[in-house]
Amino acid sequence: MENEMYRYQKVKQDLLQEIRHMAPDSRLKSRPQLVKQYDVTRTTIDKAISELIGEGYLYAKNGSGTYVSQGKETETEIMFPSASWGVIIPDIRKDVYPGMVRGIEDVANRYNVNVIIGNTDYEMDKQDEYISKFIRSGIGGLIIVPTIHESGRITMFTEARTAGVPIVFCNRGVSGFEAPLVLSNDFYGEYIAAKYAIGSGYRKIAFLARYWYSTSRARLQGYLSAMTEHGIVPEEIYYSYNGQDKIDVEKAAEELLVRPERPDAIMCFNDNIAEIVYRVAERLGIAIGSDLGLIGYDNTALCEQLPVKLTSVSFKTYEIGENAANLLLDITNGRQISEKKMVVLQPELVVRQSCLGRRCRTGEALA
Repeated sequence: MENEMYRYQKVKQDLLQEIRHMAPDSRLKSRPQLVKQYDVTRTTIDKAISELIGEGYLYAKNGSGTYVSQGKETETEIMFPSASWGVIIPDIRKDVYPGMVRGIEDVANRYNVNVIIGNTDYEMDKQDEYISKFIRSGIGGLIIVPTIHESGRITMFTEARTAGVPIVFCNRGVSGFEAPLVLSNDFYGEYIAAKYAIGSGYRKIAFLARYWYSTSRARLQGYLSAMTEHGIVPEEIYYSYNGQDKIDVEKAAEELLVRPERPDAIMCFNDNIAEIVYRVAERLGIAIGSDLGLIGYDNTALCEQLPVKLTSVSFKTYEIGENAANLLLDITNGRQISEKKMVVLQPELVVRQSCLGRRCRTGEALA
């Protein structure tokens, strides 16, 4: 019943948007055409149009069709019934999550959906607790950035599905549980970062991540692919730190930078790791941007705050949240979305001063 209510109200909202761009007395598409366009039943279309006629946005001519009324303000807001979504993320204060939540909220706000946030602090038990609480509260749907865990622990996801609570994943999926997924192309992001560094004259390029899981593996593969494409075989030490569950980034960065054959550039899993490398380099008297190229990932506010502004891969966090919310909206509106549905967004490199090229050491102008 609730899904049926959402369906007709969303159609009503979409029709209003369409009417706004139509001249008064213009004829609306036929009802069979609208059924096909919105992929809903004739009853849903009839109900939405009937209300718009009653509110003065449309008028009907017997045997002729439905037309746009004159003089009615079509931008009047439609109030939707209250509903709630749960958003479960590792930590709202860190990395990409504020932008992601904003993307979700902007979609939810348009449809009068409340957003309730739960922070897992990267703990699996907390994630399970939040899912359980949301199920008991009658939540309308869940958007989840799963904790970094690859053991196949899926009990609470299965319970949510059994309870009729739809789930959309962001950033990464969960082994053994299929659900729509919105993510950034991590392979491509690190690939374009490494390609840029190579094109800037760097050859001894390292890759550094703190955790070893699906995302860091994809980025490492992107880095290695770019290196291989250019006939560069990096020393294993330049990326071997990344095979551990968790590393001491500061220690690993120092070990790399004190080597006689130290890297001339480092690709970092995220901007926070880049900041740590920046501090280590500064302590060792290595200048970022001239002595050492440095590229981060996520394009957070930190990039503009460092003394040498950080080149970084833009994760498109807002768009990930926005796409996830639109998927969840479609599911709650009764549209058939495959559990294998995947939306992949292409990241972009934002170039600043931290990776200017090896030629800058000698004062040569960049091409």
